[in-house]
Amino acid sequence: MATPADTDAIATIISRAMAADLLDVFQFGPDPDKAMATKRALCRATLPARLQDPDTRVFVARLLDDDAVVAFASLSFCGGERPVEAEGGFPEGMDAAFCGMYYARMGEARWGVVEGRRHVAWSALHVLPEYQRQGIGTALLQWGFEAFGLEREVVYIGTQMRGRNLYRRYGWVDVGFVDVDLREWGGKLRGFGVHRSPVMLRQPGGWGRVEGVVDE
Repeated sequence: MATPADTDAIATIISRAMAADLLDVFQFGPDPDKAMATKRALCRATLPARLQDPDTRVFVARLLDDDAVVAFASLSFCGGERPVEAEGGFPEGMDAAFCGMYYARMGEARWGVVEGRRHVAWSALHVLPEYQRQGIGTALLQWGFEAFGLEREVVYIGTQMRGRNLYRRYGWVDVGFVDVDLREWGGKLRGFGVHRSPVMLRQPGGWGRVEGVVDE
């Protein structure tokens, strides 16, 4: 399980794992050093409360030789209450208007799927780039299901296209998409297009590889 001492490592993982995604640039800006500083500040502000939340689990993968954190995941057990996504109060360095719009839309998509039902919201699964495609993300996924009894639960995730096939392999299905026209935020003549975030749901008993689905 994660500890407060893992805060900077988790911020680094988020920053490096998301660096290739345009959504990250629109949230944190194009300067990687400033983005890293903002993410560390955000993690320091939010991780302690998540670690103390009895309904939230934050867990990490560590190397055996030096105990370095190379991946992490996070999930929350939710009742039937309407999901509350971050819509404001973003730290300096984040685009508050863009983030408010995006997370509000993701929150509405989640509510449209769970419709007041008890569920688990799987909120993060990130691996450092140099350790990707080595089975670490899959191992964290499997460990989380076994450790927290998720096989009996409805599990929701709002993800990015590059992670979609991993979740499809293990029983999630597409139930919607949140599309954001980045031209409205970054300029219409700069080559930006529509960013698509899959909204996925996994029913109890859905564990196992889906035939014909391969990793990206």
